Amino acid sequence: MNSTITPGELTAFLKARHDDPFHTLGMRRAGNRLVTRVFRPGVDSVKIADLNNPDRAFDAVMIHPDGFFEAVLPEGTGEFDYVLRLTSGTNKWEERDPYSFGRILGDTDLHLHAEGNHWDLYRKFGAHPIRLNGTDGVSFCVWAPNALRVSVVGDFNNWDGRVHAMRKLLNSGVWEIFIPGIAEGTHYKFEIKGPDGNIFLKSDPFAFFGQHGLETASIVWDLDRFQWSDADWMSRRATQAWHKKPVSIYDRTSV
Repeated sequence: MNSTITPGELTAFLKARHDDPFHTLGMRRAGNRLVTRVFRPGVDSVKIADLNNPDRAFDAVMIHPDGFFEAVLPEGTGEFDYVLRLTSGTNKWEERDPYSFGRILGDTDLHLHAEGNHWDLYRKFGAHPIRLNGTDGVSFCVWAPNALRVSVVGDFNNWDGRVHAMRKLLNSGVWEIFIPGIAEGTHYKFEIKGPDGNIFLKSDPFAFFGQHGLETASIVWDLDRFQWSDADWMSRRATQAWHKKPVSIYDRTSV
């Protein structure tokens, strides 16, 4: 099969130099055909199965041995919600494709963030267990305006920065992705490719939980499950101009 992706674009993606993974992966049009591309190192085979009709599935062809697959669907096939059927050795499982989901952050959030007036930014940035389009997973969001690429890495992808490269929201410096199938307790970091081309790992500045000591991974945590006991202090704060008073912040930054 002749692939619909150019050799240059494929190389850029495999070397984690591609600046728009959502343009390459997932389901999209290529001419008059519908194409679905998947990158999963260590996977032997991939099927693109209709989420609402499990008997309808299309085989993907491995076009690169590192685990890059592509399925060119028959002419006339319309877009549909799909699930990935994956095999690796004797293991078989299904999962939703992160690159089949749209944007998470809205324009209002980006506008308020750019102004520096988003008072609930902690509810948008960082890692949040959510249900998106009927699928459970975790949304990740970080501000890295000078980065050439940002990926979420963790045990769930063998800390491979090529697998879950994030979407850059243009002109904002904000990067985001929704990863289905992972949950509270997941260890993660952001892998960042800086403007000089160097790649490094960073803990999440908005993380609600993290490892201690020499281990520095951030941990996905559902803040809404925490039982606060500061009702009296919050009541007093409501009568004060708290945003004009001094604040003490402990910043734990690590690579």
